[in-house]
Formats: sequence, C-alpha cells, structure tokens
Amino acid sequence: WISIPGTCVDYPVLQSSADDPEYYLRRTYKGEWRTAGSIFFQWDCSAESQNTVVYGHNMNDGTMFAVLQKMTDEAFRNEHSKILLQTSNGLREYQIAAVLKTDITKFRFNRTEFADHADFLSFQKELFAQSLYESQTIHGEDCRLLTLVTCSYEWENARTVVIAAEVSENQSMEPKAIILICLCAVILGGLVFLHIRNRRKK
Repeated sequence: WISIPGTCVDYPVLQSSADDPEYYLRRTYKGEWRTAGSIFFQWDCSAESQNTVVYGHNMNDGTMFAVLQKMTDEAFRNEHSKILLQTSNGLREYQIAAVLKTDITKFRFNRTEFADHADFLSFQKELFAQSLYESQTIHGEDCRLLTLVTCSYEWENARTVVIAAEVSENQSMEPKAIILICLCAVILGGLVFLHIRNRRKK
C-alpha cells in the first residue's frame, strides 16, 4: 500500500508478471477493466529492490499519480515530501530526493538490477544530476530508492519521475523526539551512577 500524506495518493500496489508486465495498466485489483487502472510495481522488482519502480496514470481528475506533476513546485514538494510504503515486512518511509522530466530513451530510470555497489552509485549520480532541482545526495550504496513514474506531455513518451530515498529509523524520528530520548538517557545514566556510588559508600 502506498500513500503520500496530504494528497489523494493512498492506494494498494499491485504487481503483474513478466509475461504481461502492464496487466494492471487498465485493470483493477479484481482484474476488471478501468481506464485509471491501478498503481503497480514494475514486474522485475519488489519493496526489497535497490530501486523499486512504481507506475500510475496521470489522470485528469487528479487521482492516481497525477499529483506527481505538482512535485516540480518546491513549496508543494516540501510540504508533501514524505512517501509511505506498507509491505508485508512493515512500514517504510521515504523522502523525496529528486524530480525528473525524462523518458526511457534519455535515461534508464527504471533499472532494478546492478552489477555491484559501484554500478548502483554510478546510477544514483546520473539520476540526481538530471533532477530539476539541486538534490542533497546523502545517499549511498546501502540506500533503497523508490521511483514513482507517471505520464507527462512535454514531448512524446515523456515521464514525470519522482525519486525518493528510504529513511532510516534515526532519520525518520522528529528532532524533539531525539532530544527527549537523549535527555532520558542522560537522566537514567545519572541515576545509575548515583545508585552505584551510594552502594559503594555503604
């Protein structure tokens, strides 16, 4: 299940097979025909992939992945920079790191397999270099990317591609929460120290 808090993106994510990779392009989760189709994983990836690629239509009524077009606006992007992906292994949080206007002939943004760490880092470097805004590339070889793709209409086969990087547990914590935890740790450490010192005096 994928959601972008504060937007209409709140949908199940499906996945078809290599034999029919676009099965859900115009089908619901029940397999019934629908113009809007469904949100779906690229057939050769999963939530465990280094680059998880997810597709959705750019609908005129603003549903599905139409909101990705708004991510080119800095104010909107900053207000809706968090993406949540619920998997069988738990909830994963991602932070938007880049927005591209491209197509598959210009850049293979949908790669899911990499020869080694160097290959993945080279992919990241090229990806962030094409971002419409300067990205703080704090990501590395252990980073998981979430790539959201929808149609765009600047030229034939153009795509709006939003890249998000997985946030670690420490990164996802609010600053106030981190300060509170640190403060509690200091207090607890102090109490333990006093307890040990008092026992030694006895």
